[in-house]
Amino acid sequence: MCGIAGFYGSKLPTKNNIIKSSELIKHRGPDASGSVILKKDKLVFLHRRLSIIDIDKRSNQPMEYDNTILIFNGEIYNYIEIKKKLIFMGHKFKTNSDTEVLIHALKEWKEKAVNFLEGMWAFAWYDKNTKTLILSRDRFGEKPLYYFFKEKDLFFSSEIKSLSALSSKKFKINFKKIEDFLKNGYKSAFKDKNLFFKDVKQINPGSLLIINKNKKIKNIDYWKRKTKFLNKKISYKKIINKNKINLIRSVKLRTRSDVPIGFCMSSGIDSNGLISIAKKQLKQQIIGYNIYSKNKNYDEYDLTKKSAKELNIRLKLVKVPKVNFLENLKKITHIRGYPLFTISYFLHWFMMKEMKKDGIKVSISGSAADEIYSGYIDHFNQFLYQIKSNKVLLSKTKSDWHRYFEKFVQNKDLKKYDLYFKNKNFRNHIYDNYPNEIFVTKKKSRFYEKKFSADLLRNRMMNELYYEIVPVLLHEDDLNSMNFSIENRTPYLDREIYNFIQTIPTKHFVKNGYLKSILRDSLSKITPNFIIKNRQKKGFNASIYDYIDIRSKSFKSIIESKSKIFNIIKRKKFYDFILKNKSPENSKLIFRFLSAKFFLDQNTQIDKRTK
Repeated sequence: MCGIAGFYGSKLPTKNNIIKSSELIKHRGPDASGSVILKKDKLVFLHRRLSIIDIDKRSNQPMEYDNTILIFNGEIYNYIEIKKKLIFMGHKFKTNSDTEVLIHALKEWKEKAVNFLEGMWAFAWYDKNTKTLILSRDRFGEKPLYYFFKEKDLFFSSEIKSLSALSSKKFKINFKKIEDFLKNGYKSAFKDKNLFFKDVKQINPGSLLIINKNKKIKNIDYWKRKTKFLNKKISYKKIINKNKINLIRSVKLRTRSDVPIGFCMSSGIDSNGLISIAKKQLKQQIIGYNIYSKNKNYDEYDLTKKSAKELNIRLKLVKVPKVNFLENLKKITHIRGYPLFTISYFLHWFMMKEMKKDGIKVSISGSAADEIYSGYIDHFNQFLYQIKSNKVLLSKTKSDWHRYFEKFVQNKDLKKYDLYFKNKNFRNHIYDNYPNEIFVTKKKSRFYEKKFSADLLRNRMMNELYYEIVPVLLHEDDLNSMNFSIENRTPYLDREIYNFIQTIPTKHFVKNGYLKSILRDSLSKITPNFIIKNRQKKGFNASIYDYIDIRSKSFKSIIESKSKIFNIIKRKKFYDFILKNKSPENSKLIFRFLSAKFFLDQNTQIDKRTK
């Protein structure tokens, strides 16, 4: 919804720093700007507003109520329901905004207010009476909030560039993090707390940071990341009915808006399920956006077009320019101030650009369905391991795997249905694997994962949700959409959906050779049947080879140029390696190399100018 930044400490930032910090997040909130500076308390609150709910200026921020101040980025989807509770308790409201509901909730319940919220948020709330500052992020980390703490001075912002401006701190590049990214791929980007810049930290998803008047910090994890009690007696029919109710409720909440909404649309069940609910259950007018590709491995247009026709919705086809790919990637990397993790988000950038042209201010994404409902190729192998003691179910599922699924599996390890029977700890396919010889440091990163559950499948899904995949998707969705002043919403990241799925026995996750069977069956008679029955997983992707020729002069000039990236990757051995084989794995490596190189070169140039 917005951009926020602030300070709480011993010496206020300069006026120029405050102005620059606010300007650097203007794209996150072009509709209004505001600030509060408390000289006595040594506190600064900055806000840039993207008006989504109650677009009247009365809902601008910072918002003040009963000696408290709030700046807030995101949406509280259930603000209407919370407002009713607060009115019953005697609260009176002047606006129709979720911001006012949040500041009243915080005044009423303090840090426990987050337990009432369904939404995505990053907020800063200050109580003038107690001189206490609370920073918080939503449960899954949909909205970013970075901070830098120096002695007793705390700086925070929605983006690192703004944080740097406010604090007058030129953050050094974390070369080890870039090395891990190049070697391992995007799944390593948020495996630990280290970012691409040193000294920058993030408020953890599902947590509160409480700073008292003495500048002592207390961290509270209000969202417990663990599996719930399994309801072994629940029938599959009840599972489907309950999940359907949860899905419809989630989409209804996340399509609350006073401005136009657009849907990211592919040929998969995830996006089509959300669109179908919005159209058929909620009777909303829908516009879907799809990326056009001539590459048959990634082209989803025929199925997407067929779905749009059956649902009677408007479909907008977005064509990503193939000319000037390198210049476009440089420009995008510079604007974002962070590398793009995958080529998918190069495509996504142009989708957001098209939405902006059409006046869309809210985009709906199908992200996280795979991690919630079990939708990745290796989940099938893990599922087979998990049900191995149920001989009847195992026999049926093995037969389904060979009959329906095996033909779609490309990874040679995952082609073994009994992969995890032989080695429960097999994880070699999760990080990318390239020859040591192309890197300056040959030591490989050790893969590790957090233990959430003894259930192999569920433990992998939770690691993907909290550390490996979803944090990357949310980071990229936010940076791309907010650059075009568009708010991205993710209906599958819903507390009730998540909590309910945690109670379902694992045996229900795959049926009749279908991954995400619970989601598919919940959408029966809502989503087109040919979408529900489609087993092939294409994904929102592209090949680097469709955009550049790695033998061209322009690419060779990049290989021959001076860059600190060649302190990580060996110039000649890397180029020789990628010339040998035009594989999908090498396509990913080449894109990461370019994205990381442009990021390094741009930040290196900045460092030189300031010396």
